[in-house]
Amino acid sequence: MSEYTQKEVCNFIGMSARQVRRLQSSGDLIKAGISGKIDGPKFIQSLVDYKIKMTIKDDRGHEQNQIDLEDEKKQKARLTKLQADKEELIVAKMKNELIPICDVSFVWTKLLSNFKSKCLALISKIGPRVVHLDELSEVQEILEQEIHQVLIELSEFEENDYIT
Repeated sequence: MSEYTQKEVCNFIGMSARQVRRLQSSGDLIKAGISGKIDGPKFIQSLVDYKIKMTIKDDRGHEQNQIDLEDEKKQKARLTKLQADKEELIVAKMKNELIPICDVSFVWTKLLSNFKSKCLALISKIGPRVVHLDELSEVQEILEQEIHQVLIELSEFEENDYIT
């Protein structure tokens, strides 16, 4: 009986140790015995059986590896999904449900800039009106009115004011 180490078997059949271990753990190839060595003839027979099992003929009579077919099916399914996703994005863009990120960034920058300038303008707008007031409630009322006015102006978003 010829026994070989895992490394010797891998070198002989041209497979990596990882591939051999994976096939051994799935039961496709025999494992090492108690001695830690692999029975050569039995291993070769299990390898041949595995290769026969994994080889099928395509519709033109050509042999094709089962793993290659599965990979090909996965790739086709992945491609089909990507094409469908692309078409969905095109339709969404045509319906104006999808806009480029640069447009969103531009509009938000303008909105925030507008908000900042209006908030800073409140100081000079309200200051002269409240400087002579003695009642805190009157100052609070004026501040509240002006802040609400700024918020109302900002909430009346007009797309045409921001998109060039």
